[in-house]
Amino acid sequence: MRFRQKQEESGKGWTGRLRILWILSMLLCFSACGRTDESLQVEFYYENVCASCEGDADFYALYNRCISPEEKEGLNVEIATYNVFTASCKERYAERAGQLGIPEGTPLPVLIIGEEWFCGYEEMEESLHRVLVEKRGL
Repeated sequence: MRFRQKQEESGKGWTGRLRILWILSMLLCFSACGRTDESLQVEFYYENVCASCEGDADFYALYNRCISPEEKEGLNVEIATYNVFTASCKERYAERAGQLGIPEGTPLPVLIIGEEWFCGYEEMEESLHRVLVEKRGL
């Protein structure tokens, strides 16, 4: 009889623990549901005919110059670079340019951040910090 009683008590203990775990997991889920951790898409389009050259290196240098390491920690961005010399990247750029109303013949490089676009390194440098950091209140 004592043996059964201990089994039943231990069963109740696990049931209680499982309920607590379930409640905690639901609380975490509900608290995360209102929060958006979606990353901001940053797309850099350039043209480089040299297959072994790093055509996106200039953009990364610009990015590192404009955004401090501390500011980068607060950002949730996903950077993708596209060399429109390749057919697939050229098609992607044409599609994005059409979506955003980028005029045909706009010279490269072009930077797209979310739904905004910037042409040329000078315009990118003037806008990068403002769009990524200042607009987001970081």
